[in-house]
Formats: sequence, C-alpha cells, structure tokens
Amino acid sequence: MKTNYLALLACGVANALLGMGWFGIFADKWMAGHGITQEMVDGMEYPGVAYGLSFAVALVTAWILNWLFQRMRVQDWLDGAKTGALIGTFGLMGTLVGNMFALKSWDLSLVDGGFILLQFAVFGAILGGWQKQ
Repeated sequence: MKTNYLALLACGVANALLGMGWFGIFADKWMAGHGITQEMVDGMEYPGVAYGLSFAVALVTAWILNWLFQRMRVQDWLDGAKTGALIGTFGLMGTLVGNMFALKSWDLSLVDGGFILLQFAVFGAILGGWQKQ
C-alpha cells in the first residue's frame, strides 16, 4: 500500500476545520481554563505562524498514523476511525494526567483531550477510507 498524499492533505484541512468547530463551541471553557482573555487573543502578534505550525504538525501526525495503519492493515474508514479513536485515547489520558498535576480543571482536560481523541478518529477515518493501493 502506498501513501495517499491527498488523504494526508485532507487530514490537515480536517484538523483546521475540527479545531475551529471544537474550540469555537468550547471557547469559553478553554480560554478560562488556560487563563486566556479575548484581549490576549486579539493581541496575538503572529496568529498565522500558529495556524501554519498547527497545519504542519497535523500533516506529520497523519503521515505517522498512515505509516502505522499500513503495518496494522487497517482496511476501511470504520476500521480507521476505531483504531484512530483508540490511539487518540492515549492523548486524552495523557492530557487528563498532565492537567491534573498542573492543577487545571477537568473541564479543560476534557476539552483539550477530547479534541485529540476526535482528531485521531477523524484522521483514522480519512486514512482508512482513502487508501492508495
């Protein structure tokens, strides 16, 4: 099985769209949990750098997940989504523990960790369903 670079690109785009939706819905809890004010967001000097790096990291993450899926013989979108969600659970658990020791709220932990789980499930569905033979 070969790497489908369009699927990797789709994961990058999906990451941006998921982030806008997820953190749009949970913006108040996320900002409060991290101690961020709207003024801080509005005054961010280089938001393009943050978005660009986020996109690049999503591409690398998708590429690594694709590599793993090839070795695991993930067959279709549902298998990919389930496997991705299972892998994303590691991110959720790590976020819960890390935030617990950082004295952050459970709400924040669920917002941050829940995004990781969702991100990996969606990446998994894309990569599992859009394979290049």
